[in-house]
Amino acid sequence: MHAVASAWRTLPKRTTFAPRNAWVHALLHCKGQTQSIIIRDVSRGGMKFEFAYGLKPGDEVEVELTSARKLRGTIVFSVAAYCGVEFSTPLAEDDPLLTTYKRP
Repeated sequence: MHAVASAWRTLPKRTTFAPRNAWVHALLHCKGQTQSIIIRDVSRGGMKFEFAYGLKPGDEVEVELTSARKLRGTIVFSVAAYCGVEFSTPLAEDDPLLTTYKRP
């Protein structure tokens, strides 16, 4: 676990939007495969999720929420079971996905 934490701290801070903590179940679709994931935080520009495997920067993905809403984006980092995705189109400031979660 220490190696993952160390690698995590060395990743560049890419987001220009304030993330909100989350714990949301979703499905991740990529390369004809579907994985169950947990969204850990979300911002207007993207999200970080856990329990996704076999992804690499540049992979195009689709995240499907339990509401059937789908968000498309590109993987920007992958460290162990954590990945970050940058949305193809940033979310609106008042997007329900953002207003549901409060900043810590």
